[in-house]
Formats: sequence, structure tokens, C-alpha cells
Amino acid sequence: MRFFSPATILLAFSATITSSSTATRQLPPGIHFTLSRRGGPFYDNGADGNPDFANLTFLAQQLEIAEARFDQTRRVIRGNRVVRVPKQEGRHVDDRLLGEVGREGSWFVKMKMGNVQQEVEFDIDMLASDISIRTTTSDKGSRFDEIWSESYTKSRDVIFPHCFTGSDSLSVPNSNDVRARISFPHCRPPHVSLDTLLPSGNTLGLAASESLSQMQPHLPRLLRQLIGAEVIEKDQFSIMLLNGHEGVLSIGGTAANVVRAAVKEAEDKLKRLGEVESKPVESEELVPSNFTIVKRDRIVGKQLPKKRVNDIPKHDLDGWKWSTVEGAAGWWQLLLRGVWINGVKVMRNQPAVIDLSTPFILAPPTATRTFYASIPGSIRLPAPHASFHAFPCLNAPSVGFEFAGDIFPVLKGRRTDNAEDGENGGRTGDVLFSLGRVGRGSGYCVGAVVETGGGVGVEVGGHGRRKGGQRVMKGGEDEDDDAGEEGMLAEHGIRDTWVLGELGFRGLGMAFDYELMRVGFQSY
Repeated sequence: MRFFSPATILLAFSATITSSSTATRQLPPGIHFTLSRRGGPFYDNGADGNPDFANLTFLAQQLEIAEARFDQTRRVIRGNRVVRVPKQEGRHVDDRLLGEVGREGSWFVKMKMGNVQQEVEFDIDMLASDISIRTTTSDKGSRFDEIWSESYTKSRDVIFPHCFTGSDSLSVPNSNDVRARISFPHCRPPHVSLDTLLPSGNTLGLAASESLSQMQPHLPRLLRQLIGAEVIEKDQFSIMLLNGHEGVLSIGGTAANVVRAAVKEAEDKLKRLGEVESKPVESEELVPSNFTIVKRDRIVGKQLPKKRVNDIPKHDLDGWKWSTVEGAAGWWQLLLRGVWINGVKVMRNQPAVIDLSTPFILAPPTATRTFYASIPGSIRLPAPHASFHAFPCLNAPSVGFEFAGDIFPVLKGRRTDNAEDGENGGRTGDVLFSLGRVGRGSGYCVGAVVETGGGVGVEVGGHGRRKGGQRVMKGGEDEDDDAGEEGMLAEHGIRDTWVLGELGFRGLGMAFDYELMRVGFQSY
């Protein structure tokens, strides 16, 4: 299925700015950015370059990277609550939560900065709170050069070694040259450091709590700065993925209705393929000048009247099902009320963390095995890939997650978005739930729900630990993987917690509200 491009959807939200003065202009309903995945869709990295076959070595590496990201923080008690804070080495806190820039597979948005505008890429990080810019001498990555901007200023505040506070203008997209001045840590590694050979890049932290900020109390997060500059009104953002490599990030508002309209338009076009139309119907674009959303009736040739966004009832614009953030402050963690497989509720009340940068849906060992035990014919892969399970390619399950009293389908649809593959999917196992066939000629596909050993720390008595779903002994000897799951909670507290990663966003829009600490869900 082919969807409209994010650029077309963003045009539908072009804000009419009557004046550059904040006193007279009308604030836009939100700022909308095209969201892209660096390196293309995750499932394109198949064995031998063929996305039909799972590259288990690559999948194991990505699982280790995903688990390591959650190990950058620890839990502490502040006042009467538990919060997550950056880990520290000895007495010093390093800049680990400023993020790894330019990482292959990360989702990013492009922003224009400076009076002589430079387009730079900001990697999205939902486990960190700060916006930051790193400039190295390498010609790789997305580089911001302050020397080309006359509006750039620098303070003498040194937050970390070789990181100082910078400030420059940020251009608001889809507006008549409206700019907001933002402050950020600007890091430049010294020439004698090997770090200067790393790519330049930037991060945009969207964590739930500023307890994970490494800039506090120096610099507020980006949304708070934009609210102070009267560029946006709401302290919230939303993410909607259209396919495996592009989507829409909205800050200060949501893009739910326009995305839903574009999806329905594409679905209607697909259903009309092969039909004999007595009268050709021209395709209507989403017109930015009058905020028009066009919806078509299922009857060929009959078009519903145009409807302006401002005329839509409020409950349609705010049609989110909200769930309150729970657990230690820091991540977007909430309670997954139920896990449904093929219409049957197999688990309930599972803590879940939402993180766009995790390519899988991670689940604790016991929950993973219960999940796949509910899928007839599923098996667990042997070591060293015991974290992954496989299911018969012709028996892909229907998976639903229950939030806020509603069941939302996840992992639905196909991995490809090509209309020519047919309505029910193209090649065997080419469904979103599949990470590819186990091997050439195999009838089994690797499932997107992956067992994680993250959060299982040193065992009581110090005998061993678990890594990547396998138990590793201190003496270097491996023990059977089913030997038990004893252990103390790791500092970051990810044990027994699900991680709803990138694949969980497909077909499911999510809105994140800082003010009320809640997460909203919508199917589209």
C-alpha cells in the first residue's frame, strides 16, 4: 500500500501567520516535522542483502545495542518518589545521555538553524531530555557551523569538558519566517582527541522527565523553550509512522486527522483498483491554503463535501485514549493492561516503556515465552540466538495491546508498502510481525517480539549474570539458558518490563503529554 508522503501531510498543517510579532500572530496548532529513519527500514537488513531472510547476527547485535541504551541510567529516591538519573563514573557525571549522533537506524528530523539557514539533522531520543549539538572536524554526519551564522552566541558556561552553552535561531516550519531563539549545549572535542573523527550530529531528547536532563538547571528542554518563546501552546508531542522509514513528528499539537485522512485516501485508491469506473475521479491533494481535508465515499465517483479543520468537532481532533505514566519518573512508562493474541487475552498488567529507537518489541523472558506459547507451532531458536522465537510464516498472529480500556492492533499490515503485493500481502511471511524467514527454504519466520535479558543484574551471591537471554558465568563457562532467572534488579529497573519499540508505532499514533504525564493512543 502506498501512503502520501510526510511532506504532503505537513502541507495540510501549514499555519497562517499574520505577523512576525508574537503579540499579534496566531499560534499554530503545532509544528510538524518529517520523520525519517537513517539507513531505511529496519527489516531491509536481511541475510545476504535479501530482506526475506532474517540476518540473525545483525538482529543479535541490534538487541545488544537496544539493551545497552537502557543501561545509561540508574534509579534514585528524591523526596517521596523514585526517579531515573544519568549514571556517573565515580564522582563525575559524563555526557552519555547527550546521545550517540548519526547512528544507523536512528529516527531523525531536519531543522533549519541560524540567520543564514543551515539544515541539520536531529536524532530523536526518548530516553534523554536535552537538545544538543556536536561539531567535529570530520566531514561525516550532519554538521552545524556557527561561524556562518551572525545570530549565534556563545556563553562561557562550560557544562561538560569541551561543551559550552550556545544559542541561535530555529526556523519554525510551515510559517512565514517565524523563528525562535533556543539554547543548547554545543560540544566540540579537542583536536588531539579521537572523538573529533566521529561524525557531527545533534540530538533531540523527548524523555518524560527532566530528571534525565544533563543540562538542568542550566537549559530547559526544547518544548519548554518554544512555549516560552510563544511558538507553541501545548507541552506535548506526537509520533505517527506511515511506513518503515518515514512519519510525522508533531510538537505542540498532533497530526492525527490529516494522517488518518491520507491513509484512508490511499486505502480507497487500492480498493478501486480493477473496478470499472463510469467516470474518472481526479485525485485531490491536501490543500495547505485552506486547511482542507478531503474524504471520499466508498461509492466510486461520489465525493463528500470538503471540510475545514477548524470546523471539525473538538472531540474528533482530541480523539485520543489516554493512559497515565507510571513507575519511576524519567521514561514514558505505563501499564499495559492486556496482551491479546488472536482475540484471546493471554497476559494482563504488564509494565511497558515506549521508545521509538528500539527496533523490536522487547518483553521479559517469562512474558515472551507465554506470548509465543499462545501462537500454535511457534518455537524458540537455539543458542546463541535464544532471545528470538519463530512462528509458522502462514500462521502470523493478530496482536493487540490494551491501553486505557481499548484494544489497539499492533504489528498489523505488511513489511512492504507496495500496492502491487496485493491486499493480503505478497511473499509468504512478508507481514510486519515477521523479521524474515529463519533460513532459506524454511517455513518459519522470526517474530518481532524478542526476549530481553536487560535488567537482570548480578545474582545473589555473585555467581553470574544474564546477557542477551543467556546466562554467562564469571569463570567464562556458559550454563544452560533455562537454568533460572535469579538475580537482583539492575539499577535502571528494566527487568520484567516490556519495551514498545518502533514496530509498535506502525498503524498506532501516540501522543505524549508532559503537563498531565500521560500517553494517548489512536489507530489510523
